[in-house]
Amino acid sequence: QTTWAIQTNAPISPGNSGGPLVDAGGRLVGINTFIMLEGQNVNGSIHVRELLTVLQQNDIPYRKAAPGFAGVLLVVLAVAAALGVCALAASDVPKAVLNARESVVRIMTEGAMGSGFALSENSVYVVTNHHVIEGAETIEVIVDDTRWTTARVYVDLPGKDICILKTDKPLRGMPGLPL
Repeated sequence: QTTWAIQTNAPISPGNSGGPLVDAGGRLVGINTFIMLEGQNVNGSIHVRELLTVLQQNDIPYRKAAPGFAGVLLVVLAVAAALGVCALAASDVPKAVLNARESVVRIMTEGAMGSGFALSENSVYVVTNHHVIEGAETIEVIVDDTRWTTARVYVDLPGKDICILKTDKPLRGMPGLPL
């Protein structure tokens, strides 16, 4: 089975797995998945096409992106961005990208930490990587320092390293990333 992937030099660090790779319009391009340690800032993301197929097959609602091409700027929305911290000066980042970080969450298990993102406004569905939650008995989705909820695996595709979680409570105030 073939999995569509994107090679990028957008910086991905431990803890970014499962987080979004977005274009200059703040639209999802891929799910951050791996770092090539022997490469020089050569990283990989699962192409959004893989996620769209899973969502459609499972009738999971998601925020649809407006048609068009927003440019080739690829930005990793890190866990720090989910907490309202941005490593780049706001003037260097398109507004749509800064807005996209509002949909990023932290995923915590008893053995790992990663990232994820909400699929639509006030969603109960969060996307992350399978390897972030693999073997976990408890999964927490952390929105910010004061808001968190538990989640369970809803759809898990280990061969594609895609996992969709269903949270116990809607993620209020999160817009969801456009796909």
